[in-house]
Amino acid sequence: MNDIYVVLLIAGLLGLQYFFSTRENKFLGLIVPGLFTVTMIGMYIIGRIEHLLFIVLLLPVVLLFFYEQWKRGRESVQVKREKELRKMRSHDLH
Repeated sequence: MNDIYVVLLIAGLLGLQYFFSTRENKFLGLIVPGLFTVTMIGMYIIGRIEHLLFIVLLLPVVLLFFYEQWKRGRESVQVKREKELRKMRSHDLH
C-alpha cells in the first residue's frame, strides 16, 4: 500500500475514534480500537503480517493513540455538559 494511503487511513481512524468518543455513549469509543485489534490479529492469522513481534510492538502504541483520542473526546463531552448546565442555571436565576 502506498505510504500516503497509510497516513490517510491512520488519520481517518483517529478522526473516527474522536468522533465516536464525543458521543453521549462512552462505549462507542471502543469500536475503532476493537476493530483495529481484531484486524491486526486476523492479518497475522492469515499471513498478511509475518512477525508476531510487529503486532506486539505496534498494537500497544496504536492503542495508546486511540486512548488519547478517547480521553480528549470525553473531556470535550464533559465541557459541553458543564456549559449547558451553566446556561440552564443562568436561565433559572432570571
